[in-house]
Amino acid sequence: MSSTTVPSKQDILVPETLLKKRKSTEKSREEKKNAALEARKVRPILPFLPSRSRLVRHHDEQSMSTATWERNGVRAGGIIDGRYGRGGGSKWGGSLGRARRATTPQLCKGTEDRDGSVIANHVTHHTTMTIWTNDERSLLDTSSDTSLDLGGGAASRSKRQVAFKRAEQYVNEYKKAEREEIRLKRAAKAAGDFYVPAEPKVYFVMRIKGINNLAPKTKKIMRLLRLLQINNGVFVRVTKATSQMLLMVEPYITYGELSLSAARSVIYKRGALKINGQRIPITSNQVVEQALGKYGILTIEDIVHEIVTCGPAFKQVSNALWPFKLSNALGGYRTRKFKTFIEGGETGKREHFINDLVRASN
Repeated sequence: MSSTTVPSKQDILVPETLLKKRKSTEKSREEKKNAALEARKVRPILPFLPSRSRLVRHHDEQSMSTATWERNGVRAGGIIDGRYGRGGGSKWGGSLGRARRATTPQLCKGTEDRDGSVIANHVTHHTTMTIWTNDERSLLDTSSDTSLDLGGGAASRSKRQVAFKRAEQYVNEYKKAEREEIRLKRAAKAAGDFYVPAEPKVYFVMRIKGINNLAPKTKKIMRLLRLLQINNGVFVRVTKATSQMLLMVEPYITYGELSLSAARSVIYKRGALKINGQRIPITSNQVVEQALGKYGILTIEDIVHEIVTCGPAFKQVSNALWPFKLSNALGGYRTRKFKTFIEGGETGKREHFINDLVRASN
């Protein structure tokens, strides 16, 4: 059995030189930290709080340095001088929807920071602010009133009313068309017949092959369709001329009829408008109104409705939409892209199966 040696007191103690060096390092680190804090004095910023947390009341008349927050029925005092971050290691943890401004502009004046938080400049005595939860924010982002001005002006209120009325009208129209198709299928089945759906009015065309060995006529048609890169996609109205064009470039493209959900998804996620020759992503309804307001298109839902139903302003809307830049399909393509879809390949017409490809590429 080997004997163990017990360390002496001299071995355990830290050498004096190392201790002095450590103290000087800690002192310089503390000085740097204090200097950085002094140099970074900014206006108070609202912290990020978890969902279902709301600001109840604050009593400071000049600033929002102190506040009382209520979460799940338990009140706790909080300091708003610092930013509490989104991550799980933050004081509050979780994420929070944006703070909604008070109804009266004089109650809460502030500007939005780069990350979406609100920087408060001045808040009067005993005001109450409402916090959007994550669910409420997601509903707001996906509604037809996505980015209309939330101010109290009469013009913005009228725009919101028009947007909500149109959205409700579109929903009723989609539901009515779906119920009518179900009724026709049941009637045909009861009579012993087969239901044949109507021919699509709009195709979504996607380019899946490159520029090698392109014939001049094929290259010209690709330019007319605005399919200049691989994975570019456009909406095309189905006519005799466009059908002939698609047939001539079939080895380089795939196309079909998009469903309502797939069309809405690709427009919301990948949509961009051509404004003054520039590609501007659709981040707000104001962008839509600027580009297509003269045609009565005010919101993103108006664009979706015009594309899906092939409305009277389809030509203007499709020309204003920049070709969609999709990603490579998740999981890749089957074998090689030399065969048509009905032969087990990828090119050519694929009818409603285009939805699977768009979802994998969106």
